[in-house]
Amino acid sequence: MKKRYCIVFAAALAGMALILIAFYHAYADRETSMRRWGQQMADLTGTADMSSRSLAAVNGESIDFEQFKAYKIGLSYAAGNFSDEEILNKLIERKLMLQDAEAHGITVSEEEVRAFNEESFALMEQDEAGKEAILDYIQGRGITLEEYKEMCLQNSEIALIGMKYRSFLENEYDKTAQTNALSAQSFEDYYAAHLQTVRKNADIVINEEFLEG
Repeated sequence: MKKRYCIVFAAALAGMALILIAFYHAYADRETSMRRWGQQMADLTGTADMSSRSLAAVNGESIDFEQFKAYKIGLSYAAGNFSDEEILNKLIERKLMLQDAEAHGITVSEEEVRAFNEESFALMEQDEAGKEAILDYIQGRGITLEEYKEMCLQNSEIALIGMKYRSFLENEYDKTAQTNALSAQSFEDYYAAHLQTVRKNADIVINEEFLEG
């Protein structure tokens, strides 16, 4: 069960509303208020002028300030502090992964996404501590559990695409290892090098004023 938590958490970090069960289990020793996290997210979505400010464009697809701020809040609770530049780079990498997955024909159906989402929440029902963490979060955010489930659909979609993308690259890596006698490269290095190549070939425009500010 904990392995699945970690998978969902890692994938959800690429999204905007983190899957909180994984956070609770991975960082239960931190003195963190889940309710306060929810309140911060509620305050964020209540800010009217955020979404129009573009911080970067990746092959013409925008990353706006609201996405950035939500991601930053989640990371600060789940994994400590990162610079604004590091956070923006993580969002750029997420965008590149999704674009490259699409380019290779990797898709997920609405049925797959909903099934994955329901399975994640079914795990929550088996874990009282994780369930309590989520209930604290949604209370702070001022939403219902059903509303939170709907919000997590985007995370589940990203998670599934990410898992299929990784599986696709694992197959490519295996082919390379079989045909290249000098292949001492680990899959993780192969994966990182592939994304680096994707980024090198991408058209990325960053709002320098944001980073300077």
